[in-house]
Amino acid sequence: FYDKLRAYATLIDALVAQEKSSEAADLGFDVLAHLGESFPDSTPDESMIFADYTKTKQMIETKTDDMLLNLHLMQDKNKVAAMQFLKSMFFCTYFFKQEFLPLTTFRMTQVSLSHGVCKESPFAFAG
Repeated sequence: FYDKLRAYATLIDALVAQEKSSEAADLGFDVLAHLGESFPDSTPDESMIFADYTKTKQMIETKTDDMLLNLHLMQDKNKVAAMQFLKSMFFCTYFFKQEFLPLTTFRMTQVSLSHGVCKESPFAFAG
C-alpha cells in the first residue's frame, strides 16, 4: 500500500483536473482510512462537526503558547503521509465537498498536536 501513495496522490490530482471531484474525494478518504484517519461515509451533520470542533478545542486548550511553539517534528511516517493526503483533501473539500472541510481542518490540527508538526501543519493551524 505505502509504495502506491504517490500514485494515489497523482490519481487524485488527475481526477480533480478532469472535474471528477467527487471521485477524487472518495479516493482520498479511502487512502486516509488506510492511513488510520477515517472519515464518515455520509455527509457529516452538525453534531459530528461540533464534536470534532470540541475535541480540537480541548486539545489546543491543554497546550501553552510555549508548548505550541515548540511542538516536535512529526516522526511517524504514517502520520506524515496522512497529513499529505489531508492537505490534498483540504483543497478538494474546500472547492467540492465543503461539508467535509471542517473535519479535514480539525483532523490536521489534531494530528499535528498529537504527533508533532510537519510541512503540512500550517494549513491546519491557519484553517
